[in-house]
Amino acid sequence: MNDTPFRPELLSPAGSFAAAHYAFAGGADAVYFGLSRFSARQSAANFDTDELRRLKTMAAQQGKKLYAAVNTLITDDELPELITTLALLDLLQIDGLIVQDLGVARIAREHFPALPLHASTQLAAHTAAGVAALKEAGFRRVILARELDLDTIARIRAAHRDIELEVFIHGALCYSVSGQCLASGLTLGRSGNRGACAQICRSYFSHDRRAGHWFSCRDLALDDDVRRLRDLGIDGLKIEGRMKSPEYVYHTARLYRAILDGTSTVEARAAARIIFSRTLSKGHLLHTEAPLTDTAFPGHRGLLLGTVTDVDNGRFTLTIGHPVGLRDGLQFFKHDGREPIIFSLRELFDAAGKPRRTARAGEKITIAADTTPAVGTQLFLVSSRSLDLKAITPGSYRPWKRPVAVTVRAGAKELALSTDLGSICIQHSEPVDISPARGDDLAAIFEPLLFESGDSLFVPSIVAFERADDPTLPERIFIPPSRLKRLKNAFFQTLDAAFEERTRETTQTVVTASIPRNISLKKFDNLLSLAADRTLFSPKHTINGNSTKEIPFADISALHDRANFFSNGVTVIPLMPFVADEERYFAALTSFLDTIDGPIVLGINNIGHLPLCREIAVRTDVFFFLDIFCYVANRYTIPFCRDFLGDRILFGYRWIEEGRAFDDSPYPLPLFGTGPAFNPPLFISRVCTLKSIASGACPAGCSHEGVAHIENQGRHYRVLTKSGLSWLFRTPAP
Repeated sequence: MNDTPFRPELLSPAGSFAAAHYAFAGGADAVYFGLSRFSARQSAANFDTDELRRLKTMAAQQGKKLYAAVNTLITDDELPELITTLALLDLLQIDGLIVQDLGVARIAREHFPALPLHASTQLAAHTAAGVAALKEAGFRRVILARELDLDTIARIRAAHRDIELEVFIHGALCYSVSGQCLASGLTLGRSGNRGACAQICRSYFSHDRRAGHWFSCRDLALDDDVRRLRDLGIDGLKIEGRMKSPEYVYHTARLYRAILDGTSTVEARAAARIIFSRTLSKGHLLHTEAPLTDTAFPGHRGLLLGTVTDVDNGRFTLTIGHPVGLRDGLQFFKHDGREPIIFSLRELFDAAGKPRRTARAGEKITIAADTTPAVGTQLFLVSSRSLDLKAITPGSYRPWKRPVAVTVRAGAKELALSTDLGSICIQHSEPVDISPARGDDLAAIFEPLLFESGDSLFVPSIVAFERADDPTLPERIFIPPSRLKRLKNAFFQTLDAAFEERTRETTQTVVTASIPRNISLKKFDNLLSLAADRTLFSPKHTINGNSTKEIPFADISALHDRANFFSNGVTVIPLMPFVADEERYFAALTSFLDTIDGPIVLGINNIGHLPLCREIAVRTDVFFFLDIFCYVANRYTIPFCRDFLGDRILFGYRWIEEGRAFDDSPYPLPLFGTGPAFNPPLFISRVCTLKSIASGACPAGCSHEGVAHIENQGRHYRVLTKSGLSWLFRTPAP
C-alpha cells in the first residue's frame, strides 16, 4: 500500500524568461509559455527559439517541466509556420502541447506523436463527455473550463481516472465561458481565439441611467481551497498570468507552494496581493451567491494598508497593517470606489513627525501627498520596492541540445557515424587513413570531440564504438584529431540538415494532403441548400424562422415542440455550446428526437457533443453539421470530428470571426458563412447579468430570467439571462 500523499503539479505562467526563472524559484513544478506566434497571450514577451532552448536547459537542470501553449485558432495559410513550430517543440522534447484548435490536435497526433497533447481551457471541456472525447482523441491532459463547481469537477474526476485533469486556481477570470467569447473579435476585429482579446468585458457599460463595469470579473484566488482539488486527485493546479510580472509569478507560486506544503503563508499571501490582485473571489468553485464581478473598478487594488484617521494641510494619518517604504506605490478611491488615485510614497513621517524611509506594521504614520483622501478612506499598497527582484537574462544558460545516441563504426578505410531518432535516421561516412595507435586510441580522442557539437541542435547522449569485421584493422586505431573534427562537424551538419528536411517534408504533406469529401452528399442536396441559405437562423437571434425562442441554440426548455426547429421539411437542432447538466440535457434531447419523423440535423458546438451524438447516430435519420462554436478555422478540424461521426457530418460553418475571403475547395465538407442577417451571441456566461447590473447582488426575488439593453462607447447590446446562462447580442442603435 502506498501511503505517500498525492502531490499535484503546481503550474505557473511564464510570459518571459525571467518569469519562468522566478516561477521555479517560487516552488512551481512546471511553467506554461507561448512562442512568438499562436499564443493566446500575444502581448506577452513570449519566447523565440534561442530563449526557448535556454529555458529548456534551465528546466532540465532543475527537474522541472515545460508546457507550450499553441492555443489559438490557426488558418490554412498558417499551417507551414505551425509545422515549423511543432517540429521545434518535438525536437526539444517539450513536456506538453496545449492546444485549442482541433485541427492542430489532429496534425500533432499524426505527425508529432511524441508531443503530449493538453486540451486548452479554450476548448470549453466542462462535462464528462467532453473529457471522454479528448481522451479518445489522444489527449493526455484536459484543462477544464473555469466555470465548473467542485461537485462537477469531482464527478468528472470519478468518471475519468485514466487521464490527467488540470484546474485554474488563481488569476484573472473571463465573464464568458472559456473559449466561447466572440465579443472582441466580432466587435473590434481582435479575437480572443487568436490571442488578441481587447477585454471588452473590462469596459464601462451603461443601462437606464446606471453605469458600471458589469462584466469585469473579480480575480480567482482559491487559496486554502486548492487542497480540496488536491484531495480529489486533480493532477495540475494552474496559476493564470502570462501577462504578469516575474514578481507576480514568484510570489503567487510561493503562496500556493506554501499552502500545498502546509507551511506559513502570511508573507507570501501579502506579497501576492501587493504585486497584483483585483477584488478576489472563489470563482465558480464553491457555487456560492458571492458576487463574481467588481462593477466599480476593474484593475489592481493591492493590499489594504489601513484607514485614514486624520487629514491636515496636504498630509494624512493612518495606522498601517503592513510595512511600507519610500517609493512604494499607494492607491485610494474617490467617488464610490470608481476613481483610483495612484501615487508614489515620497514623504513619510512617524507619530512624532520625524521623517522616515520605512515604517513597520502596526505603526501610526503620516504621509504627504498632492491629493489627500478623506477621513475614513481605505489606503491600498499597490507596489513595494522591497519585493523587486533581480533581473534575469537567458544568457546564464546554454541553449539546450537534443541528446542522440551516436554509433561510430570503424572500417579499414572509412569511418561512419550514425544515429536513429525514428523520424530522422542518418549515416555519414568518409574515407580516412587509419594507423595503429601509439597513445590514445580512437575512442579516447573522438568521444570528447563529439560532445563539442558547436551550433548544432544535437549532442550525443551516448557514444558507442564498433569495428568492422576486418583483419587488417589495427587492434588500437588512431586517426588524426584534425580529421576527426572535420568528420564530426560534417556529421552534425548532416543531422541538422536532416531535421530541416524532415520538417519540410512534413509541411509539404500537411499542406498538400487531400482529405476526401463525403461521397454521398448528393443525397442531401435539400439539406445543403437549407444550410447555404442559413434559414435555420433568423435575424432575431432565433433558432429558425418558426421559433419564438431567443437564443440560436436548442435550450432544454425548447426541446418539446418540433415547430421550434422545423423548416423546409427538415428538423435542425443546433445544440447548446454549454450545458450545466449534460445527462439531463441529452436525455431530454433523446426523448424529443423519438417524437420526430423525417431527417434530423444536429449542430455540434462543443467537444462533449461528439461522443454523445455518436450514440444518437445509431438512428439512420440523424445527421450532423459543425456549428459556429466548433470553430472550423482549418480543414483538419473536420477529420477530427469525422473520427467520431464519420460521413454523417453533412456540412459546417467556417470560423465566424475570420473576416476574410474564404475558399472551401480543399475542405472535405461544404462550409458556409453565416450571412449578414445572423446575429451571433458575443458571449455565453454562467454569471447572471441581472446580478452584475445590480452591482453584484441579485435583486430581491431575482429569477435569473430577463432582458437588459445596454450601451458601451456608442455600441448597443441586448443581454438575455435565461436558464442559468447570460447571452450578449449586438443591437442597432435606437
